[in-house]
Amino acid sequence: MRAPFADASPSSPSHSSSSSSWEAGPPLLFHIDRDEHSLPAQLNWRGTDGAESAISFQSNMSDFHGSHRAADGAVYEYRGRLTGSWTSLEGLDDAPESRTHRFRTEEGWGGGWHASPELRLLVDDGAAPVERVSWRDQRGNSGAVMLQAATGGDVKVTEVEASEEHDGGWEIAANLLNDSRNKWLTFDDSALLDFTLARPAALASYSLTSANDCPDRDPRDWTLLGSFDGHTWTPLDSRTGETFNSRFQNREFVLRAAARATAYRHYRLEISANSGAEETQLAQVRFVEPPAGQGFVGYYQRHNEGPIGYRGTPVPAPKTTGADATEVALDLEAAVQSLTDTAQTLAALAARLRSS
Repeated sequence: MRAPFADASPSSPSHSSSSSSWEAGPPLLFHIDRDEHSLPAQLNWRGTDGAESAISFQSNMSDFHGSHRAADGAVYEYRGRLTGSWTSLEGLDDAPESRTHRFRTEEGWGGGWHASPELRLLVDDGAAPVERVSWRDQRGNSGAVMLQAATGGDVKVTEVEASEEHDGGWEIAANLLNDSRNKWLTFDDSALLDFTLARPAALASYSLTSANDCPDRDPRDWTLLGSFDGHTWTPLDSRTGETFNSRFQNREFVLRAAARATAYRHYRLEISANSGAEETQLAQVRFVEPPAGQGFVGYYQRHNEGPIGYRGTPVPAPKTTGADATEVALDLEAAVQSLTDTAQTLAALAARLRSS
């Protein structure tokens, strides 16, 4: 199946199938391409947080309708309208790299595995990364893939400093780095938290965990910034109106592609407002690197045929910077010299032939 990016703004989820009110949701971006030149008919996916969605498209891809089950188990209707389309993964600058996958694939039949077309896959609904995707296209072909666990993970933080902390109650910034339920607290409705990493790292996402009590102390508006030296800061991600639905709730915030392009040694969380209290608090802060690569296992089924095995391994991203770029340049220079030598040899041979 070859499907374009669909930047659909789902007016969802509503609170029940009988509810007449709809709430605007984040854009849905998806791309499924097996070089089969067929538009999708149905799409299902599950996120790493347990949330699931199942949708069906109009034949002209103008809109979709379906259902969504949130991570907390609540079930909603789900609908969206097409706002744009692209024919390749490179067609959308804001495509999140950590959720964009390219796989070399194999199909299992006849007692062996056989090379099949590359699979390019993206499903991003603004929530947690997907771990399972299944689809059916308008020709009746269908498939399902289960992504293997990513090898990316938490980045080690060696130091954290806060603009203020509650020393007397041992509610200090260092608590943000451990797995206990101890918290950091400041007697202010805004704060700065500066983190120093063990090494420079580009981030795919970061996560905040709410503390044990007083929801009005939760951060609401903030900006994440990065720095090489701890003095000059670059804004990477800004959030407003955020809420935590429970105590010790961990929420992940994914960075856009442009913000993930640079590795910084220092990161700052600048909290500009909380949810109404005179104090601000958090239980944990985590920084996460992009995954090194994920494979998949699953099945594929062509129309009017039985299912066959289907598996894939990541296509390595090309490296053309630093030492790699230098090596490519030297190879190109060598190729140019070789072509020049060949041209001179052919010219000399032509001259001898003319004079003979």
